[in-house]
Amino acid sequence: MNRSIISASFWSILSELIAKVISPISFLILTRLLSPNDFGIVAVASTILNFIYIINDLGIAKVLIQYPEEDVEITKIYNVGFWFNIFFGFLLFVSLIIFSHDLAIFFGEKKSKDVIIAMSFQVIFYSLSTVQIAIKKKNLDFKFLFYIRILTVSIPLLISVPLAFVGYGYWAIVIGQILASAASTLTFWIITDWKPTFYFNLKLLNKIISKSIFSSIEQLSIWILVGLDTYLISNKLGSYYLGIYTTSKTLFNTAITLTLGAIIPVLYSSFSKISKNILLLKRNLFY
Repeated sequence: MNRSIISASFWSILSELIAKVISPISFLILTRLLSPNDFGIVAVASTILNFIYIINDLGIAKVLIQYPEEDVEITKIYNVGFWFNIFFGFLLFVSLIIFSHDLAIFFGEKKSKDVIIAMSFQVIFYSLSTVQIAIKKKNLDFKFLFYIRILTVSIPLLISVPLAFVGYGYWAIVIGQILASAASTLTFWIITDWKPTFYFNLKLLNKIISKSIFSSIEQLSIWILVGLDTYLISNKLGSYYLGIYTTSKTLFNTAITLTLGAIIPVLYSSFSKISKNILLLKRNLFY
């Protein structure tokens, strides 16, 4: 067990290290090619999407990781989680398109309307791959997740930077992010052995959500603070200062994800596998 944790931690940390080499390169180049106003417009849409991701998943992915593979209902659980994410994700996707203008006005940046509509397609991509990501984490296959992470951080460098150079403005960032999400989802569907079959059970869904609701509340409380920052800065100071704030926050988050951000997902997946074996859990946790 400890060897699996060490191996998974190695790949998780390595992915963060390499990502934090590639991402800052593209980020720094984009800061030279684009204005703070461009980053501010994208930041509005990104803040909204982060909220949508929390609502869309409702913490179901974490619950799927906790269920043991030998559970007789595990296939049904995966399918219920998948189809709920697809159904709810589609509703959120449509809602974003319908209310994109109102959301842009609320955050005080009218130009973000079209960006919100374009980036809302990532909700569909996210819904299509949530269960596959959970399965990979559950099996401690962080080596595969490492390659996915490198793919997703490389695409903005290869796509966004050239587009920004030829004058696409904030659309350079948007297109890069959308293509990265699409490529990640497609790779998960090609590589992951598990494929969905149509099965849905409301009782099983209630069982899953009852376990995930507290995780969702925690994530929502974190988002509220971030969303409040974005709202106040965008409305009171404008997208220019929001862009400056976003770039500074990105650098801070880089330091956090290089440490705790890389290890916590591994520990969560590892200890979830043995959560019902108290003696084994204590042995791996404390020794």
